[in-house]
Amino acid sequence: MLTRLMALAASGLLLSACGTTDPAPPPPPRLHHQIVFVSTRAGGRQLHVMNADGTQVRRILIHSAGEASTPSVSPDGLRIVFNLNADIYVVNADGSGETRLTTGGIFNGEPVWSPDGMRIAFSSQRDGNNEIYVMNADGSSQVNLTQNAAEDYSPAWSPDGTRIAFTSNRDGNADIYVMSAAGGPALPLTTDPTSDYQPAWSPDGQRIAFGSSRDGGNDLFVMKADGSSVTRIPAPTGNLAYNRWSPDGTRLVLQCPDQPANGTTDICTVQPDGSAFTHLAADSLSYDLFPTWSP
Repeated sequence: MLTRLMALAASGLLLSACGTTDPAPPPPPRLHHQIVFVSTRAGGRQLHVMNADGTQVRRILIHSAGEASTPSVSPDGLRIVFNLNADIYVVNADGSGETRLTTGGIFNGEPVWSPDGMRIAFSSQRDGNNEIYVMNADGSSQVNLTQNAAEDYSPAWSPDGTRIAFTSNRDGNADIYVMSAAGGPALPLTTDPTSDYQPAWSPDGQRIAFGSSRDGGNDLFVMKADGSSVTRIPAPTGNLAYNRWSPDGTRLVLQCPDQPANGTTDICTVQPDGSAFTHLAADSLSYDLFPTWSP
């Protein structure tokens, strides 16, 4: 027995000397239940991240070549896809490894990850008008899903990955539509004579939040996923935009007017019933824009 223990110890020393027992490299940076947004507080429109309560704001990416917008975090929290000028890029959660996914000098924007992390839906003007496209996560196999003469934009995946909701003016004004994630016929979920836009699916797939001017301003509404039971989310201020659900479905993060109002924008959260409306990381000298929640 003693001889065997001595042999194991000697083997361990030999492995250590050969370097095979060196500690494993640290895991890659991962975002978890944090809010990614764009802010001008560091000059230009740069990617930032903060905790869900608005603390520990930090800049992710410094990009001198243009202005970022519409970030979306991958389902594993490891990557962020975003719009920069007229194209779509992806970076690691710490801002490293930037890769361009679209090219061509035509607007490509509003990227959003599929729930399985394998694809990215986005809008593009490469066919002369805004259309909904989908591509693989590495930028390959870019396919037009809508193929319609109308303006189609702001795609949003259903949580099960089978459908995509989007905004379209194909019936004369902006409404919310839904189609298969493989393309094909699109069905209207709203038919209001005013504008409905920027759909966001709840994590349980039961509801869709969206912006609307149907009450005379830019307010936040929620409906069932089939378009029924439309209700306004009461909020102490109007001019709300770009809403996204928290991973647990209890809150929405959105772009809201600065408080006190001075013409800039903040990031706010609100519960679906309109309660607990909260300003996060307010900076009266900057614009905070395009918030999204990480998984």
